[in-house]
Amino acid sequence: MSVLKYELTAPQKSILLTEQFNENTCVSNICGTLSIKQTIDVDALERAINLFIEKNDSMRIHLFGEGSKINQFIKDYSFVAINKVKINVLYSLSNLEKDVINQHFTILNNDLYRFIIFINEDGTGGFIANLHHIISDAWTMSLLIDQIMSYYYSLITNKKIDYTKNDSYIDYIFEEQKYKESSKFERAKNFWENQFNDLEFSYLKDFQSSSYEGCRKCFSLTKKKTNLLLDFCNNNKTSIFSLFMAVLNIYLAKINNTNSSIVGTPILNRSNFKEKNTTGMYISTVPFRINIDRNCNCIDFIHKISKHELSVFRNQRYPYNLLLDNIRKKFNITKNLFDVSLSYQNARNHRNTSSIPYSCKWLFNNCVVNNLDIHLYDIDDTGMINIYYDFKKDLFSEDDIELLHLRIMEMIENIISNPNLKISDLEILSFKEKNYILNEYNNKISNKLEE
Repeated sequence: MSVLKYELTAPQKSILLTEQFNENTCVSNICGTLSIKQTIDVDALERAINLFIEKNDSMRIHLFGEGSKINQFIKDYSFVAINKVKINVLYSLSNLEKDVINQHFTILNNDLYRFIIFINEDGTGGFIANLHHIISDAWTMSLLIDQIMSYYYSLITNKKIDYTKNDSYIDYIFEEQKYKESSKFERAKNFWENQFNDLEFSYLKDFQSSSYEGCRKCFSLTKKKTNLLLDFCNNNKTSIFSLFMAVLNIYLAKINNTNSSIVGTPILNRSNFKEKNTTGMYISTVPFRINIDRNCNCIDFIHKISKHELSVFRNQRYPYNLLLDNIRKKFNITKNLFDVSLSYQNARNHRNTSSIPYSCKWLFNNCVVNNLDIHLYDIDDTGMINIYYDFKKDLFSEDDIELLHLRIMEMIENIISNPNLKISDLEILSFKEKNYILNEYNNKISNKLEE
């Protein structure tokens, strides 16, 4: 029986390109840990993971071919024996997580997922999932958590399980082909070409590193500060993402002395209910470009950002690799359009499907594609926003990131206290920096006068 083969989707091709430039690295690993806060039934958890693999065909994608001629097919399901590891004082969960996240995938003719069940000495435990980005995105990880815990709960409580296969990722392949032949595709192409009639770069670092080795710096906003941001956004009919995007665009324009700025942003790229409930790689990155009038006040600019977001979302399905190729040919360049990306992660799993107490955490794969990726995390219902800065080690130090975070947060605080402040009057130096400069200058003047 012949195997049905399919082309890669545009989001998958983007991941493949990154993978081919960074072979034998973990740049495409998406990894997370789920810990169950009660004694676990190992056999039931193994069966629940297998149900997830069986019912979602994107998990069983296999790649074959070579070079740019890579295709995919869906491997038939067969039971997967999940590796089980006992955690003790000599081998901690954090050690296991490091071992898992540091295992790269051989992407051709292999499974593109790894699951490990861990058992603590007190009988509690959970699992670690490591998926290759070409079969998964962050939204898929949320679906994974929801479904596996739902199956697990049904198995240990003897509830009926629906064995019907979930919607297929293959459907998206055909939908994408229809889109490329539609008027929507042409309208999106015109939209993006108009966005880049001219080109003005606004890099955080005017240097493109060839290394993908990265570090993560985390900052947690207090509940008080989070509520302050949320109240401001609610009162001004905007969003946390729009607020941070506005500040980041202003910051980049000011340090580059440009009249526009470009920030990359990952887009969900799931346009309907069916796609939002289908696992697989959908997410795409778009270059968020905005013109900046420095006489505009900050709140009006934030609203301009919000309005521009709607246009970007309407045209999000247009493949970024096509846009980038066209721009590079048009302007005879080879570099990227941006070196900073901003994402807002709020894909919560639905804990109401299971009464089992558990917690989840994402694992950083120690690789960064852009010079800097900023993630706003609001996924754990803690009432606090976490901000993760993933940065290239050869370009930034931890002190650099701390300073950038301080500047961004003080810019936001200044906008909250005075929404009508003009962009030209919004300072990018922190209060601490200004004090240092002022004192240093005064000390130099005093020393000269004493000479």
